[in-house]
Amino acid sequence: IHPGGITENTIEFVLKEFTNKSVRIYQIIVLEVKDGQLRDVNVRVTRYYENRTKGEPYITAEFKAEDFKKHEKFIVGDGQSLNARRRRKRAADNIRNGPLNAGSTYRLLQRGLDDKRNVIETGEWTEEISTPERIVPPNGTSSVGVIVGVVVAVILIIVIVLGVFLYLKRRKVEESKPFVAADGPANHGFQSGEVIAMSDFSEHCRILAADSNYLYSHEYSQIPRKNASLTMHHAQNQVNREKNRYNNILCYDSTRVILKTDPTGNDYVNASRLDGFEKEKAYIASQGPLENTCEDFWRMVWENVTSTVVMVTGLEEGRKIKCHQYWPSTGSMEYGPFVVTLLEQIELTDYTIRTFTVSE
Repeated sequence: IHPGGITENTIEFVLKEFTNKSVRIYQIIVLEVKDGQLRDVNVRVTRYYENRTKGEPYITAEFKAEDFKKHEKFIVGDGQSLNARRRRKRAADNIRNGPLNAGSTYRLLQRGLDDKRNVIETGEWTEEISTPERIVPPNGTSSVGVIVGVVVAVILIIVIVLGVFLYLKRRKVEESKPFVAADGPANHGFQSGEVIAMSDFSEHCRILAADSNYLYSHEYSQIPRKNASLTMHHAQNQVNREKNRYNNILCYDSTRVILKTDPTGNDYVNASRLDGFEKEKAYIASQGPLENTCEDFWRMVWENVTSTVVMVTGLEEGRKIKCHQYWPSTGSMEYGPFVVTLLEQIELTDYTIRTFTVSE
């Protein structure tokens, strides 16, 4: 850190170039220190500036190794956006190097990623660096500044009051409309919603979650359930109905995952292939397995050489069973011809990471 390289909202971080030639991406990690603690450099870092939490490290920027000289003296908190991904769907996908807080203490860290975005090099945390307190103008400040401040404050209050009024009015109108529950029939009057800025997304989610997730449920109810031009013959087949958790959430014949090696000859599992940004049919979306479809689930994982499963539901939500536990709590468990063994389980605040081996 260079003397004089610290302001109320920025810190100049002088980086060290990694000698490992496999490093393709540099990431800058920021930790706002809470109670003087220092995090393990090997802790998994998944947060960004927009969803940062005091006491938890977050990624503030990343850039390609070939651009190291350009970013060697890196200004943390300059408000710019840097992202080393080769292709981005939209500008909002950039990583924001947001401003630091005045009068706060930070530690900084650099790390290196390979072509597959695996962390292969990690530097050391810096010593604690404190940003100066915000300077309050003295009592003799020009009255013009005071007048401008008062005017701005009044305008801001008017805008806030007007915004709250419009929001409450809109919500009252929405609540007066007939509401279709998420488990009900399709709502064919779907309209795309407004664009939400990343800086406003956290507050947007808080509003959606109010009143027992009322607005979340309302948005979900507006998603079209069916495309009349596509068939679902296999999902609706009598022999396969017991494999569907819900009779109104089925997979289309054209995009369903087809099992290859089921000894019974039944090739059905309630799962569909989804296109990715750079590759067609890059992902699989599956229902939460039932007790009688756990073998089908692991067969699908095995046949598609799946390395990562992201579970976005709980086993039980709102007193409703949403998914059968399809993995062993400890040791190994057999699912038909497949043996699944739990190797490691890491429980974090918001999610759990489990590592398995699967053998046939």
